Amino acid sequence: MIHLIFDFDGTIADSFDINLRIVNKILKKYDARNISKEEVRNREINDILKELKIPAVNVPSIIKEVVVELKKENLKPFKGMPEVLKTLSSKYRLCIITANSKDNAEKFLKKNKLEMFDFVHSTILLSKYKAIEKAKKDFNILHGIYIGDETRDIESARKAGMRCVAVTWGYNSKELLMKHDPEYIIDKPAELLKLEF
Repeated sequence: MIHLIFDFDGTIADSFDINLRIVNKILKKYDARNISKEEVRNREINDILKELKIPAVNVPSIIKEVVVELKKENLKPFKGMPEVLKTLSSKYRLCIITANSKDNAEKFLKKNKLEMFDFVHSTILLSKYKAIEKAKKDFNILHGIYIGDETRDIESARKAGMRCVAVTWGYNSKELLMKHDPEYIIDKPAELLKLEF
């Protein structure tokens, strides 16, 4: 059985503008300037953090702060995604690996009647490689496809020996995603139904 492992924010949940507002609020504590939507779309996250002089050691705590703030928000799924997920769940095992919290993701899934995922796993690291490796071991995933919206999703999947579907409706632009040569790249949720894994 093939497992489709989804990223959450920017892939299933339309959270970009909300997330950016929260991140910019938190960055003020570090005396860092605001990040623009254009930057996030077209630049690598590590390059942005270096320019802002945010030490890597601070990133997990920033992610934790973002997650706490996201708990207060009413996130919506991308248009067409609920129907696509319901169709995919009849053919594949569905899972989520996210930098958001498990609690936030599960509340979102329940609210939107999308409780068809085998598991939701959370990680506070920018790279999801270790989380993917753990999921492969814990859930005996032999054939997995990672579906995400950022270059770090592509790189994490590749490092874990997994193919990746890059989606262009989330955080990183199509042009930036293509530079990382994902196995698949799609522009609309419905295109997931046309892919043969």
